[in-house]
Amino acid sequence: MSATFSWDEFERLKGMPMALYVIDCASTGNLPPDCVERVRTHAAGWDGPHLEMALSLLQRVDSDAARHEIVNFVGHPLQHIRLAVLGMLDGMEPIDEYMLGKVRERLPAATDGFERAILKKLEDQAADRMG
Repeated sequence: MSATFSWDEFERLKGMPMALYVIDCASTGNLPPDCVERVRTHAAGWDGPHLEMALSLLQRVDSDAARHEIVNFVGHPLQHIRLAVLGMLDGMEPIDEYMLGKVRERLPAATDGFERAILKKLEDQAADRMG
């Protein structure tokens, strides 16, 4: 397939076709240049699957702005978004003070033991790396 990424196409597609479209574009390096800004300005209007796939695009952007935008969703109301974000953060480098602050902010509000354990692990790893 190897399509050139289009936000209109992304928003038009649903379910598996949308996921495959994003995976194909991302795997071939066809990332939209305005990923961070688009997520920042459109995330509130997307359903969970679209948000999750947009965040997976951000994961491929090597910038503090992209990492910060991802961590901003660590407290999202949808559990699958929170867990996807935690998976993205696990092993993400570098972790800075802003990201550590967002993890610490979410820790007391964790909804279950699994989420709490991942948040605590991320907090400990980040604190160790930051000294």
